[in-house]
Amino acid sequence: MLEITLRSFVTACMLSGIAACSVTDSAAMNSGTDNQQLIAGIESVDSTADGSSLLDVIFYVANQGDTDVDMLVWNTPFEKILSADVFKVEHNGEPVPYNGRKVKRGTPQADSFITVPAGERIETLLNMTTYYAMEQAGEYSVVFEPVVIGGVSQLNELTPVELVPGAVSLEIVE
Repeated sequence: MLEITLRSFVTACMLSGIAACSVTDSAAMNSGTDNQQLIAGIESVDSTADGSSLLDVIFYVANQGDTDVDMLVWNTPFEKILSADVFKVEHNGEPVPYNGRKVKRGTPQADSFITVPAGERIETLLNMTTYYAMEQAGEYSVVFEPVVIGGVSQLNELTPVELVPGAVSLEIVE
C-alpha cells in the first residue's frame, strides 16, 4: 500500500493545480498516524535565566510514535503569532478574555507544517499576557484546551492529539 504524508499530499495538490484535492481526504488525514501518537501539554517556566518571563508557559508536543509526524501549526503556539483561543485562563475563578487574533484560512501550504521527530518533543515559550487580558495583580490559572472535533481532541482540523491534563499557575505582582 502506498503511504502518503499530508505534506506531500498538499504539495501534490498545489503543484498539479487540481482543485478537487482536499486536505480533509481521509487517506491524507490518516496516513502515517496509525502508529504515531502526539501528546500536548503546558508547563510552567522554572527560571528566567534563559530570558523567559515568569508569565511565560512552555507549550510542548511529543511524538510517542516510531516515525516522524508532520504537524499543522495552525491554532497552536508554534505559529509566529497565536491565532486561536486555545487556553482557558482564569483569574479568581473568572474567565480572562482572549485578545489575540482569530484567522480563517484556506488550504495549508508546505510551510504551515512542522516535523515532530519520532520519540522526541518540541516546545515553545508563550507569553500569556500577549494574548490574554492579564492586567490585574494576582494568581492566574492557565489550561490548554485543544479543539474537540467528533469527540477527538485536536490541535487543529488535521492534528489529533492526546492532552496531558494540568494547569499552570502564573502570578502578577503589583
